[in-house]
Amino acid sequence: MCQVPNSPTANAIAVRVLRRIYGENPSDWKVSPNEIAAIIEKAVNDARQQQRELLEIYQEAIEAVDLLSKPPLWSEEPRREQLRSMLNDRLEAIHQLARRVAEASGQAQRSSYE
Repeated sequence: MCQVPNSPTANAIAVRVLRRIYGENPSDWKVSPNEIAAIIEKAVNDARQQQRELLEIYQEAIEAVDLLSKPPLWSEEPRREQLRSMLNDRLEAIHQLARRVAEASGQAQRSSYE
């Protein structure tokens, strides 16, 4: 397996953590800074990915709400059934969107506690 080098920030944090736990002398450290940096790097990358996904869902939600909030263009006066159908469709779309955003937010919140 090819190992990707850790970022300088992850390496610096790893060294700070190890110094705090084991002291200033690297020969006293029980693990290498690279091992700790890899854990830090993975956590940061996972958080970034989750933030991107959540931002994408929220952007889609904004676009959908904007689209759903615009009145339809009718060529003639709509009938009561048409209005009822359109309202039902839009409310269902809003409900599905709200569920999707809530699920994504819940997943983000749960993973932030792990």
